Amino acid sequence: TYSKLDTKLPEVIKFVKKVLDIQSKLPNTEIMSICSNRPINILKIIELMKKNKINPKEKKISFQRADVLKTHCDNSKIKKFTKIKRYLDWKIGVQKTINWWKSHYKIK
Repeated sequence: TYSKLDTKLPEVIKFVKKVLDIQSKLPNTEIMSICSNRPINILKIIELMKKNKINPKEKKISFQRADVLKTHCDNSKIKKFTKIKRYLDWKIGVQKTINWWKSHYKIK
């Protein structure tokens, strides 16, 4: 699974801005996770890329010692402090990234 998508940068910026706005109300040692709380399988992302005529190079290899079996985090604390309840759907985030990539590299 892959839950830390770079495609969600606007979402991350929204959360960071909100945290900075309420910073004075937070304890000095508060640590918060910015995540969707729903891991996404990398194969779903690859499938969406292929639907958009982008063929990533795939190489299936066995699990490596340094690999993380599962990534997952708890976003309840940041949701509580920021009052943000809705997240950008991962498909929309990936699609926006694909659209940007195609326009930036002038790909049809």
